[in-house]
Amino acid sequence: MGQFVEVNEITWPVKVKLPVKGKVNKFDIQKFNVTFHVMDPEERDAHIAEVMLPADASPEDRREAQRKGIELVINNVADWDIENLEFSDENLEKVMNNHFYREAIMAAHIAAQNGGELKIS
Repeated sequence: MGQFVEVNEITWPVKVKLPVKGKVNKFDIQKFNVTFHVMDPEERDAHIAEVMLPADASPEDRREAQRKGIELVINNVADWDIENLEFSDENLEKVMNNHFYREAIMAAHIAAQNGGELKIS
């Protein structure tokens, strides 16, 4: 029989595909782990309600929902093991302002918060 274990943080793998400068359709792959704070269920539900938009939502509403989603992820990142880049608020902002890193970290955040299957190769 299992027992209850309280989990406050979860470490999840991230895979970033970075385009190679001057090469068409060539990517370098960077893999690292990010540790996220586990969201409180009420906070998670409130966030989902806030960013779920109807199909006919305006572009402004979509941009605002995306901004809120990015802000939520930034607030939930606790640490990482990116080689040669110490975890700090300044570096977190730098990383999350890079589209390739941001999308990969956000996908990892969603998977980690939802207990998604670990799919990284």
